[in-house]
Amino acid sequence: LYFLFMLVVFLSSQSILQNHDEIEKETEEENIAIFACRLIIYLGSLTRLIFQQMKFCLADCQAGAMTKVAGFLPVPDYLFNIQQFGSLVLTICLALMLARSEE
Repeated sequence: LYFLFMLVVFLSSQSILQNHDEIEKETEEENIAIFACRLIIYLGSLTRLIFQQMKFCLADCQAGAMTKVAGFLPVPDYLFNIQQFGSLVLTICLALMLARSEE
């Protein structure tokens, strides 16, 4: 249910941006809607994902559950689970989107 809600919010924010002409100036209502959607996405998803990644990483580090990749790079074992690795990639993507946000 949470995932579906966040997906609807994300798609709504993207549809506002997609249906906007580059020639036309953005209205205040559009800016407020985009800001609200991004706020929900970043506060709701990014903070949750960051805390989840930190929790798993710290648990593996404390338990010594690390695997060396390429013979020298220690990687927490939780990242060998495809779902958890995907979650890390999503976290990084959202953080980069936030950093590159123009508004």
